[in-house]
Amino acid sequence: MIQLSDAVKSCQTPDTLRALGYIAPEPDRQPAPRPAPSSPGKMTKTEARFLAEILKPREAVGEITAVVFHPVNFHLRNGHRYTPDFAYLSGGRAHFVEVKGTYRLRSYRSARMAFDQARLEWPCFGWVWAELKKNGTWEIKHA
Repeated sequence: MIQLSDAVKSCQTPDTLRALGYIAPEPDRQPAPRPAPSSPGKMTKTEARFLAEILKPREAVGEITAVVFHPVNFHLRNGHRYTPDFAYLSGGRAHFVEVKGTYRLRSYRSARMAFDQARLEWPCFGWVWAELKKNGTWEIKHA
């Protein structure tokens, strides 16, 4: 380890001091979710239907509060990002919702993998996977 005077150490960045062995390396921490861009994409018809049929009625009776579309971007450890369709508060806990329609597009599998990864990395939140079935009903799974 290189010996530096206190005056020289006070002028160095934490990264430099860490590299020289003066500061113990920080444990690997999970980055906090970042707010989504201020102009999120447009809502699909399926997402709009879920909002109107499921979330708004629950919000009207006070069961949930603060429903937000595309609320945050989760930067996952595997290098991918995940943006849930909706977030809401219920019982003092944030819940994130992914909505999928009747058609299994190519993005379905990657969305499911990103959802599952985010759920594993952020167990402190509630996670909801909602699928519109061909008969017009919703299959909602809380994780």
